[in-house]
Amino acid sequence: MKAKTWGLGATLAASASLLLLPGARGQAGAKAELRLIPETRVEKLAGVWVDGQYVGYVDQFKGHNTIALPPGKHSLVIRENGMKDMTRELDLAPGGEQDLMVKLDEPEEDAAPASGSGELKILVAPDSAAVFVDGHFEGPVVQFGGIARTLRLPPGKHEVKIVLAGYQDYVTSVEIAANARQTIEWRLEPVASKN
Repeated sequence: MKAKTWGLGATLAASASLLLLPGARGQAGAKAELRLIPETRVEKLAGVWVDGQYVGYVDQFKGHNTIALPPGKHSLVIRENGMKDMTRELDLAPGGEQDLMVKLDEPEEDAAPASGSGELKILVAPDSAAVFVDGHFEGPVVQFGGIARTLRLPPGKHEVKIVLAGYQDYVTSVEIAANARQTIEWRLEPVASKN
């Protein structure tokens, strides 16, 4: 099986589209590759940020899949709603590969939804995009769009922002009613290339 390499700058065709970081496609062998290994199911859908840019979720970068980065220092943040962020400063060698075990610490507080909350189903493509509600990261779209998969929210008005590098952000407001379900359907538009 051929390995897939994901990165940050040009859109790649595969199960998810991510961008190549500037310099990641420089000289032959000059890029560095980062592979993420989730310790438990909790980490699989945790969001991944490299140098402040959301690139996808952990499960996309395991096994034969890697994140292609230019050699040098990078800041990595792994985030899952209700868990403590995992942050690492990496120094990647040219042509090197690095495996990183991802283990998130226990929840900071009880993350159980309040009774009387409503549900938000999110059907957005690409489903690797990050979902933010009222400025807080909730998880990737894939976590809230399948059968029996929704985001539970307290009743009231909420701002929903969906972002993915290489695509225009989608921002909307939703009014969540107690014990009701609402759906967002959208296709993110690629950012026009500057060629």
